[in-house]
Amino acid sequence: MLAHRSSAELSLLQALFDKNRPTNFMDRFVLGPSFAEAELKGLCGMLVTFPEVAESLLSGLLACSRRFFALVEEPTSSNSEPKKEGEEYKYSANAVKELRKRGEGNEKRREGMDLLLPMVIALGVITFDLLDSGLHAHSICRYALGLASSSSSSPSSLETGRSVGLESQVLPLIHMDTCNCLVRRQVPLYQLKSAQKVDRYIGLCGPLFSLLYDVCCVSRKLRPDGTGRPEDYEELGRVETVVRDWKPELSEEDVARLTPKEIYGITTQAFVHQKAILLFIHRLRFGFGVEDDVAAHMAAPVLDDIRRLCCPREGEESLPFEYRMSLPFLIAAAELQDTVQRAQALGLLGWIMWKRMYHKVGGLLERFVFHIWEARDRGWRGYWVDLADDGPPFVLF
Repeated sequence: MLAHRSSAELSLLQALFDKNRPTNFMDRFVLGPSFAEAELKGLCGMLVTFPEVAESLLSGLLACSRRFFALVEEPTSSNSEPKKEGEEYKYSANAVKELRKRGEGNEKRREGMDLLLPMVIALGVITFDLLDSGLHAHSICRYALGLASSSSSSPSSLETGRSVGLESQVLPLIHMDTCNCLVRRQVPLYQLKSAQKVDRYIGLCGPLFSLLYDVCCVSRKLRPDGTGRPEDYEELGRVETVVRDWKPELSEEDVARLTPKEIYGITTQAFVHQKAILLFIHRLRFGFGVEDDVAAHMAAPVLDDIRRLCCPREGEESLPFEYRMSLPFLIAAAELQDTVQRAQALGLLGWIMWKRMYHKVGGLLERFVFHIWEARDRGWRGYWVDLADDGPPFVLF
């Protein structure tokens, strides 16, 4: 596979798999070192198991690796060799071409490995887009999930494992789709029916994202003017009760294999999402100007927990792991009316979406948050989820 690769390409791939590198590539996309180790092994296994698509998989890895290290590492004598302008787009285009090829002929009944490969390729393309502009990530995500609509498998079987590793690759796509649909009153393509206990991206939050699908469905029925059928609000109340009563659970096996820091990270991640979902449900009932004190009281611990989890300690340059906090941040930041608190929140955003990696994507979300704040300052009394219709583009992940 690697025999015809240039020395520059081999250096990029070596950097991607180098666990001892100061800026570890895989750490930036998962919840801890235990998850990074498993992910690296999975990638190696994928390349060996599917040599016929190794070229496309390697193209996706090269695109992400090249862009990642260009963003996060200072040039040195060893990596400052001239690079061809835009070469990462060539790599990404090769991966997109393979994804499109696998999307042709939607009448084909896909299952198992036929679904696994496009999901893996899509994750690589989405990652590159997030490191670039982020403007197309959700569309690519929806396209990949849409390939499963012609599958002979039911949506739930995407997660229960008609093939080894399929659940692991599909779950982050469903996560992205659910987050972005939630804040636009849209319905995600799939609902999580079951999920492995601890996922490398969303930890213990699988059951919560299953409930978020229900919230999306109810939100879609509620009208922007605040009216709705009583039965829809009753359904919203039932979901709220389940969310409030939910508690993240770790098996003895998980406790044994994860580090204390990883356990703290995934449990905090879960509680932050739980609190944020309850706040979101509150705002589906009450627009701005109604029950604002209650909403502000609910938002404060969300931002406090995010700050404790995501902000680096003194002497650390950045948090090495990704906790997927953009959705809770947006839900809580929408409640801020104080100028100082708003400024502090924007500083927090730079760590949630690490600026050296996601400066463009972070900028998109910042502009949408300003869009919400400006509406509040003008005395707007609607529901903030409806501001996405005419607001600037952004993506959550």
